[in-house]
Amino acid sequence: MKTRITGFIILVITVISAQSEHPYPPLNLVSIPTAGTLPRGSYTIEILLQKKGGIVPRLAVGLTDNFTIGMSYGIKDFIGSSK
Repeated sequence: MKTRITGFIILVITVISAQSEHPYPPLNLVSIPTAGTLPRGSYTIEILLQKKGGIVPRLAVGLTDNFTIGMSYGIKDFIGSSK
């Protein structure tokens, strides 16, 4: 019982401290875009994997503190042996 309480306390402290150290607001909530922007001069690169071997690489660049530009490209059947 004592280890469960200790584990729960560690989990809560980790979640709270991770939230306070984030340098900018979230860009996505799960898969829905938000109004958050990247800080000036920063960038993010993501690759989303889809069913049946599809991938979607995404790149976003913060041009100013209030403007982020990005691009993505979907590739169907990129991974796998289907034709």
